Amino acid sequence: MWDEIPAAGESVRQAVGVGPGGGEGSRGAVVLATRGAVGRLLAPARIGGFRWFWLATALSVGGDFFSFIAISWLTLQLTGSALALGIVLTAQGVPRAALLLVGGALTDRFSARRLMSASALARTVLMGAIALDVAAGHVQLWHLYVYSVLFGTLGAFFIPGQGTVLPRLMPSDLLEAGNAVMNMGLQAARVIGPAAAGLVVAHFGPASSFAIDGACFLLCAIALLQLRIPASVKGASQDLLASIRAGLTYAWADRALLGVLAIVIALNFALTGPFQIGLVLIARQRLGGASSLGIVLASGAVGSLLGTLAGGTFRPRRVGLMFIFVPFYVGIVSAILAFTSILAVAMALFFIIGTGMGLVNVITPTWLQRR
Repeated sequence: MWDEIPAAGESVRQAVGVGPGGGEGSRGAVVLATRGAVGRLLAPARIGGFRWFWLATALSVGGDFFSFIAISWLTLQLTGSALALGIVLTAQGVPRAALLLVGGALTDRFSARRLMSASALARTVLMGAIALDVAAGHVQLWHLYVYSVLFGTLGAFFIPGQGTVLPRLMPSDLLEAGNAVMNMGLQAARVIGPAAAGLVVAHFGPASSFAIDGACFLLCAIALLQLRIPASVKGASQDLLASIRAGLTYAWADRALLGVLAIVIALNFALTGPFQIGLVLIARQRLGGASSLGIVLASGAVGSLLGTLAGGTFRPRRVGLMFIFVPFYVGIVSAILAFTSILAVAMALFFIIGTGMGLVNVITPTWLQRR
């Protein structure tokens, strides 16, 4: 397979429209192509592999909202219990978190494209199964537990590839712009996805929403299979456990990396419950139902899009201060959100939260990819 993949330099030269000679002329063409904020943001779109990768990730993220809102609403319809909803979402989150290191190690050893496309195809089948189960009227709570565990497990083999593919599709000086454009696509999916999913669940039911997510995963897999990722230079092959140990050792030895990972873990731990469970309950009890939940999530995505644009057009001098400030103000705004019963206020607060998260979502992967 790898002998059919063009070299990284050739892909970049083709992307920016320069000849194979390379040298200062090629570098000057890249500088000219990326000069200015607008040109810098448009430059990654000239790379064909980037466009396919952008489409695949946008489909995956947008589709996830259909299954998230559907399974949340279905759990509450079956049980009316916040505890049951928490268990369903935990059943999805725990295996995904526990197996991320395994997924990362497998991504290092094998093709990220193949691993991600296999995960997407498997989730296509899974979403089709749950859609049929719900449509037939046979679904039970324990079914949702099983589906959640399988969905989270498969996701663990998709997520690591998202971080490794992008830096192999473009030169280092385009990474901020590449991450920004990626996140713009993701935020667009996060605007359209939840709003559309809320309407589908409210008017057509959870089965239709699960089916749409399955279709999104199928299209995602097709897009990933179009990728031609430049081959990376690989060191000596390690077994799976050795790869995991090497990754943990590397992170432990790098104090800056360890600090950032600790902040990311703490932020995810603190926000998962309020955003995935609390927000669903607030929407159901105070804001008007599934369509309102979709609108609030979409407003957060609009804010995140604004933060993404900001992250793609400037490079902060002190990244550490941003890692401290954003969690601080997100926590304050989240606490206010817990007490609102007005849809417009909830939308505004989630917009503010999204702005900070969008900025972090550009700066963090760029910082990690450069280390």
